Amino acid sequence: YNYSCGYERLKNFDWKFLNLLVNMMHRHYRFDLGDEETIADCGIVKDNNFVVGKMSYKAVVLPYMKVISRPVLRLLHEFIEQGGKIFVLGSLPNLLDGVPAADEIATLLSAAEIIADTNSLPDFALDRKFTADDPSALLISQRQDGAEKLFFIFNTDHQNQHEFELKVENMELFEQRNNRLHPLPDGIGVIPEGGSMRVIARTVQRAAPNIIPKGYCRMLELPGKWRFDGRSNDNTLLLEFARFRCIDTNNWSPLYPILAIQQILTEQNYHGMVELKYDFFSTEAFENTYLALEEASTFTIQLNGESVSNKVTGFHLARDFQKIALPALRSGLNELIICREFSPLTKPTTDLASLYEKLIGCELENCYITGNFAVQNRTEFTLTNCLRINPASVLIREAVEVNGNLTENGYPFYAGKVRLSKEFVLPKDISRKALLKLPCPDAAAVSVELNGKNQGVLAWHPYELELDGLKPGKNVITLELSSTLRNFIGPFHRPQGEYGYCFDGYSCPNLNWVGIREADGTPIEKWYDHRDVDSSGWCESYLQVRFGITGTPMILFQ
Repeated sequence: YNYSCGYERLKNFDWKFLNLLVNMMHRHYRFDLGDEETIADCGIVKDNNFVVGKMSYKAVVLPYMKVISRPVLRLLHEFIEQGGKIFVLGSLPNLLDGVPAADEIATLLSAAEIIADTNSLPDFALDRKFTADDPSALLISQRQDGAEKLFFIFNTDHQNQHEFELKVENMELFEQRNNRLHPLPDGIGVIPEGGSMRVIARTVQRAAPNIIPKGYCRMLELPGKWRFDGRSNDNTLLLEFARFRCIDTNNWSPLYPILAIQQILTEQNYHGMVELKYDFFSTEAFENTYLALEEASTFTIQLNGESVSNKVTGFHLARDFQKIALPALRSGLNELIICREFSPLTKPTTDLASLYEKLIGCELENCYITGNFAVQNRTEFTLTNCLRINPASVLIREAVEVNGNLTENGYPFYAGKVRLSKEFVLPKDISRKALLKLPCPDAAAVSVELNGKNQGVLAWHPYELELDGLKPGKNVITLELSSTLRNFIGPFHRPQGEYGYCFDGYSCPNLNWVGIREADGTPIEKWYDHRDVDSSGWCESYLQVRFGITGTPMILFQ
């Protein structure tokens, strides 16, 4: 099998799809991406619209599809029957649930219009005018929410800021920032490099972005800190920066990230035992902590000069992260030394095969301290869309109450679920029919409980949920937030933050995740010895995404 040929086909398809999205964005279409499982689960056809959840659409585009599922095919056929528009890029799918069925698909989608590219899509009417000093740099997305028009403008240029002008007839424009509305005079704004802006257009000016929906007359805000009710998993401290020494040397190296140690030993073609020394600080002598690492049985382990058994006592998140029980930590500086045999990894057969081929040799990986503690870090200034966190960490006791941003308040590397709760009091004369309205949560999903009763799950906009079970007097609302694995496994050190491409990184798998190359692809020679100042390929600090609740949740009463 010609792997490079398969890679080129996959790469070309990826760029074709990426260009489709970019072209539709630059033509200012209002569109969303929909996967078949979500459409099959939440999709219906109603009033000549294709409806998914609380979003409705006048047209559907099938982008270069080869396979389609039967539930989605039925919905599309119903949509066509009610006068909906379907556009097919390339050709119709020819597989139905993986089985050849070109004739059946062609019959059910006979009214679909096959087009060569997005230039053949009709010019849907737009009720606003958008201009920019560099139209290719700024992308704009528009949504309608009742009488309001919502615009999200993003600067794809990570080197320069750009100015725009937005005009919406008979409407006032506001920039939404820090959960407040700020007037946007003449609709003119400036977006910094790699930045974004949310703009709201309204027929009349209002004081705040939190608007009580029609049918609701009273509002109760839930500001301030939340009670921390627990985690589904142990909290984690990432151990990435270490000193190393080989078996024939006595002196420890300077501090390097584990990726650099792997590269240095590979460049030296070193074969033999290697020791890694991690230093970390704790304010207390925490007990019941664990070391989580891959291939634990290949290591000898010491903590503060005491030998530790490498017997695996469990797993953290996945079977690959094996847990080793540690003795009680010290209050103050702790020194962890792990040792194993090293030999450079064999080279993959092809660039594409590097993603799945089992290579012979040693691959050094990050490890973690897990347990019942919080991790204290110092945040730093950044122009990216992430939180920039200094690598120096201290283990501290977990707080009873936390604010909404958990990433910079004890949980910068945590992955799992967290439960937050808050008490509030209702007067006797207030309606029991109410709606919970969350600001956009920094979580994959939020499960809501009221007085111990499950209310449902919020996973996409609008983050609103009818509450059942309110009572006069004291009530307790609980939010269970589910994180992703992003802050646990990275990427941590890309200067651009949460940004990157799926492909074009196979020839250097670290390119998209951690850098080591300039923006133009030029290798940075001995990058690991030039890390004090950020380069275009490496940021020494951690760039993490937010996890928690930003803004003030509200309960609205009828």
